[in-house]
Amino acid sequence: MSIKGTILAAVSLATVVTSSVLVHAGQQGQGQLPSQLPLSLGLRERGSSVSPAFEGWYHNQDGSVSFLVGYINRNTKQELDIPIGPNNHIDPGGPDQGQPTHFQAGRQWGIFSIKAPKDLADKKLTWTLVVNGFSNTITLHTKPEYILEPYEDPANKNTPPVLKFASDGAPLAGPPSGIAATYTATTGEPLTLATWVTDEGAKLNLPPATPGATAPPAPLPSLKWSMMRGPAAVTFDPFNPRPDKAAGGKNTTTATFTAPGAYVLRLQANDSTGEGGGGFQCCWTNAHVKVTVTGPVVTTAAKATTAPSAAAAAPRPTGIAAFVGAWVLGVDTPQGSMGLNLTLKDQSGKLTGEITSDLSPDPQAITDISVEGSTLALKYNFAIQGQAIPMKITIAPDGDKWKSTFDFAGGQFVVDGTAARK
Repeated sequence: MSIKGTILAAVSLATVVTSSVLVHAGQQGQGQLPSQLPLSLGLRERGSSVSPAFEGWYHNQDGSVSFLVGYINRNTKQELDIPIGPNNHIDPGGPDQGQPTHFQAGRQWGIFSIKAPKDLADKKLTWTLVVNGFSNTITLHTKPEYILEPYEDPANKNTPPVLKFASDGAPLAGPPSGIAATYTATTGEPLTLATWVTDEGAKLNLPPATPGATAPPAPLPSLKWSMMRGPAAVTFDPFNPRPDKAAGGKNTTTATFTAPGAYVLRLQANDSTGEGGGGFQCCWTNAHVKVTVTGPVVTTAAKATTAPSAAAAAPRPTGIAAFVGAWVLGVDTPQGSMGLNLTLKDQSGKLTGEITSDLSPDPQAITDISVEGSTLALKYNFAIQGQAIPMKITIAPDGDKWKSTFDFAGGQFVVDGTAARK
């Protein structure tokens, strides 16, 4: 039996967290159940809890069994560092079994795996997190109703994206296992990270093709870099590199470190099923890389205060001319960060444009665009997994910079974001 569901996050922010950012549309094979998401404590900007999340268990090719684990950070604007020890431990056999020590905001799916002990039998593992005065523990087990099939969706034969850390490197797909690559870096000096990503897409139960037309190839996956462990923040530029189809899916980003030490970075590749495979754990790929950083702690020197220049004091441009060109937008949802690329053109005195996002990499045309003074508003239907979610994006001045506001589903989920010219 298979389960096919579509979940629209149109009621509350908590619904957005549990429904893979806005929508889930997918099929699930026999024995799989949606991941359980504890919501005993509500979302806050800061001061809330972090809960481990047991996604389920799966068989490895060597006959062993692994647990797949993620978490939910209910702080929408507070990333947290919880060192291995009394407040972050897995037992028995821990306290360190490869879990993160840095926790991004929102729901993070299947970010690490633990190979079950050979003598597991009826034994169980537990992961405990203590933060902001709240303690949460989950149990990792092999109950049959929690079995996963992360390497192939039995309903449509979809498989995870394939990642390589060299053009001729070993292919990686599905849940993370060990360290995929190792690097060395120096504080303050950008480290270039190059990968290659491809995806075959689903093979069965596809929509009927237009007569005489050739089925389009599967779109390239969306990518997202983040820090999983480390003594200080890491800056990725960009955090969501775009694969180059003509170069075999090659993409690059840079990571810059401000403090020496050992870091573990995570690269996530999502196909059209979205975050965590739409909650059913197929088909996405997570990989971990280790970076050893040397050098002194780098601090940003304070800028001297000077009188504003004539250019800085000049009034901000208004009207259509103020917005023509390429923009990079960003938004932090409880599900995680999402990046968008917006291009605007002046067509005979009227703005038109197209937009792409991490979750919807195919360009979408936008014609409903209005400008009032120094504020732009655009409306379109955010297409994801065959669904269309009404979205309004506003770009407005924020001091000497810009800011954006994202309004999903007619005001039922509104969140501030960033905006900058490319």
